[in-house]
Amino acid sequence: TPMAIYRHFEDKSDLIDAVLDSFVQEQNICGHSVPDKNWTKWLLTTYRNMYRGLQSMPSVYPYLSTASRFGPGASEVVERTLEVLQRAGFSLKQATEAANALNGFVIGCAIMDNAFYLNLAQNEPRIQLSPEHGLESGLDLIISALQTKHKN
Repeated sequence: TPMAIYRHFEDKSDLIDAVLDSFVQEQNICGHSVPDKNWTKWLLTTYRNMYRGLQSMPSVYPYLSTASRFGPGASEVVERTLEVLQRAGFSLKQATEAANALNGFVIGCAIMDNAFYLNLAQNEPRIQLSPEHGLESGLDLIISALQTKHKN
């Protein structure tokens, strides 16, 4: 029956959170073989995986800003990022700020790239930009800033 779903979920936002978390878990964002001690490469690989996962399912974009909590999948990405950065020598505060910047940038980049580059490709086929151009530039800036902080 239509209401049977509420035996499993408290309300609509609980259902949306569960669907988003299922999506994140399926992406296996941190499931790569880059060692933690190579923290810059680990971050690049992890957040490229996140971007590609988001690009594969643009239908989740409207729900990203309404998620009321992190489920186990999203929590794993944040916790692993914090671990890797803390092992590299960053304080918890610095690691948290970096994870927040990386997550916000990659999610925003995926949404904007989908809207901007796909529309641009349709309306201006002469312009040949890769959607990942903005991602790579931004990740490079964020990780360069982290490397500078790390040296200091």
